Amino acid sequence: MTTDEAIANILELLPASLDIPQISYSDDGEVGLFWFKSGDRVEVYLDSEGHLTWIGKFDQRFESGGDVDWSGTIPVGLIQMLRRLAGT
Repeated sequence: MTTDEAIANILELLPASLDIPQISYSDDGEVGLFWFKSGDRVEVYLDSEGHLTWIGKFDQRFESGGDVDWSGTIPVGLIQMLRRLAGT
């Protein structure tokens, strides 16, 4: 699966209550997804080898997320962080 296919898969699997993220591509094949709300944010990165990493910032504090190899499902910890950002 290519990085673009994996990103498309991630976007399809996200809860419908989430806004579409900002998307950024780097020269080395990494793709970043960024959600912002009232000063809070969640950042997700997928590299060209399929490694998924995420982190959040809530109330001016960074919160560790996680890092896994993309397996076709969104990790529970990432879903929880995105729901927190969305207020759901």
